[in-house]
Amino acid sequence: MPCDFFRRGTWGDPDICEVTKQKLTYDTVNRLCNTWGTYTECEDYKRAKQNCYLTSAACAAQGDSFDDNCYELQVLRKLRDEYVRVHYPEDVAHYYEIAPRIIATIETQSNADAFFKKIYTELVVPCVKFIEEMKYERAYALYKKYSLNLEKRFRKLE
Repeated sequence: MPCDFFRRGTWGDPDICEVTKQKLTYDTVNRLCNTWGTYTECEDYKRAKQNCYLTSAACAAQGDSFDDNCYELQVLRKLRDEYVRVHYPEDVAHYYEIAPRIIATIETQSNADAFFKKIYTELVVPCVKFIEEMKYERAYALYKKYSLNLEKRFRKLE
């Protein structure tokens, strides 16, 4: 299972790390990106995972039993990779641009844990349900609307 941020290049194009936006060498891909259990040690991967409010929400909701590869996050990653990246690629880039600022702002709030649990309940759970029902556009629409509302709300607090 390759890293979530690894993008295989097409004919003549290099493989890319979506975190660093750097070209990947053959050695790096084979040694790190494609090796389950190894890429999770990559500093860029760790930093990117800390900048995902969906992961933060799942972590807050699941507490000590949190697993970065829990069912909900696997389902959402599949939607990102197989649907959103294909139909709305600019939204994936935008998410990784705004998510760190949203997380940083939420974490300054006294009710941060409760707020992340609210994101889990209002966004993660319903999106997973839509995806399970193969209602991908509804899952995307909910994610998009919720994300824009978070961005608008927390931009005021920055």
